[in-house]
Amino acid sequence: MPRSYSLDDLPARMEADLADSTNKAGVASVPNEILSAIFEAGCHLPPRPQPSDSSSETDEWEPPFEILVSHVTRHWRNVAVSTPSLWTQIYIAEQHECLDAAAAYLTRSRCLPLDIEVEMGRPHARSRWLPKLPSTCSIIETLTPHVGRCRRRSILHPFRTPS
Repeated sequence: MPRSYSLDDLPARMEADLADSTNKAGVASVPNEILSAIFEAGCHLPPRPQPSDSSSETDEWEPPFEILVSHVTRHWRNVAVSTPSLWTQIYIAEQHECLDAAAAYLTRSRCLPLDIEVEMGRPHARSRWLPKLPSTCSIIETLTPHVGRCRRRSILHPFRTPS
């Protein structure tokens, strides 16, 4: 015989049913291959525009899509980290990623072709939270074993004229 519930029990029962259905459906039930394909598509979205006032001393670095999705849940992180195509765009600059992050990208990208950009000497208002550009020797030591995988590489350095 079915159990009857009073109206007072209804909110708690509905909450329990919702929690139970959430575990069985939704994003958690998406197969890893589909989630990986969604992440790959997300990497091709255009970046969000940055604030026009770049003179601010509190410039905030916005993490790229692959970093964002790898910090949502443990499951999403596992899928993102095991999707090599998310980690093929490597950008090293004073106001951006440190060399440890670049090394992680190199490992996670496995054997896929790489696009590497190193931006040196870019003047900007530095945030106290962001790492300094590693030494040129450190960059070369990290990237040299992967040169054969480079599809595109660029080293940018602004020319300065003597005053």
